[in-house]
Amino acid sequence: MVFYKITGWCISFTLIISIVATAQGMDACTEPNNPNELIQCALQRHPDIQKQDLKINRDASLEKLAGQRPNPDFSYETTFGEPEADTRIEGEIFLGFPFELGGKRKARIQKALAQKGVSDSEMRQLQENIIIKMVLSLYRLKQISSEIDLISEALTTFQQIERQYKVRKILTPHQEVSLNIFQLATQDYEIRKASILREQTALAHSIKRFTSLTTNRIMKCLPKAPVSWPNLNNQNSLKPAAVAKAEKDHRVALTEQTLANSEAWPNLNVGPLVKYESSQDLGFGYGFGVALPLPLLNRNKGGKEVAAKDVKLAERNLMLQKQESQWDFNEYVKIYHLTVNQLKNSSNLNELENRHHRLHQHFFSGIVETSLVVETHRQLVDLTRDRNQLELEALSALWSIYALEGSIMEKKL
Repeated sequence: MVFYKITGWCISFTLIISIVATAQGMDACTEPNNPNELIQCALQRHPDIQKQDLKINRDASLEKLAGQRPNPDFSYETTFGEPEADTRIEGEIFLGFPFELGGKRKARIQKALAQKGVSDSEMRQLQENIIIKMVLSLYRLKQISSEIDLISEALTTFQQIERQYKVRKILTPHQEVSLNIFQLATQDYEIRKASILREQTALAHSIKRFTSLTTNRIMKCLPKAPVSWPNLNNQNSLKPAAVAKAEKDHRVALTEQTLANSEAWPNLNVGPLVKYESSQDLGFGYGFGVALPLPLLNRNKGGKEVAAKDVKLAERNLMLQKQESQWDFNEYVKIYHLTVNQLKNSSNLNELENRHHRLHQHFFSGIVETSLVVETHRQLVDLTRDRNQLELEALSALWSIYALEGSIMEKKL
């Protein structure tokens, strides 16, 4: 019997450990192995996301705050006097229960719900911006790795040719000029390499800052270079986060207008009333009390005017956001098609590198002019960088289109 009890306990303990391990595995920052997991890690740990999440949690309590009913009022009055040498005491006790007229409580609750919707829309905007920034940063890090390889290869070539010249005891004037050109080219490419290494460090640090991952782990999660580009469907309806937020802002303005209209109504205080009088004998009187402010001087006309103008402002902002989103979409589609067509019409990097390596054996023979050796490497490096810039522009346009269509959260690298 003891054996079975221990076995059951062990099984239970194993299940608990498995559940804990599974829960920990849900953390995308534990050990990301691909760019999609790295992006999810950024969405979990980014400080702006965490602050917005706290704001959403706070706004979740706004409905409870708005639904609170006012506490009852307690009032007490008493007077003393000595008419005809007799001490006279009179008093009044009133316990009033406030009743909010005009639907104030309902208007406050509707406003609280609308404000929570604004926070949700702001969270979506933050997430989309972080995804686009992460996508571009990861692809740029991938590009930098290939650019560093090309620059390093050029430096190695220049330095090898320099050594060939330096081992000679006597150089012709042409060779001296060639050596000087290679030395200048070496310094130029060392500066280029240092600059691109600084860019790599800055990008890796920006990702590491809000993911708490090591640079090595980040470099293992870089995406592959894009091979094909998706065809865009211009018929998709737009669902941009900016428009969603503008709609929520408009909803808030409408609820504020409803609240301003309700505040034109006074609050009614109703409750029991007790009066007492004491001269020679103590007497009590019981009744019912009503207190109601008279809306003679104002009925919140100023508040209603401001709220009405806020509604018009929110409507205008919503219309402009819809227009801007459509304009942005058309512009991104245009940029995407132009850049993708340019990329398709140009040779890819693998073709350029293979062609360069076929010519590489001629660089050390002394047959090829110095200027051609330097120019060949310069053109390859510059063309690679320009092509990479085109890729980034196409990627930026593509993922911005995904954001405007409302599908960016579903896309994978």
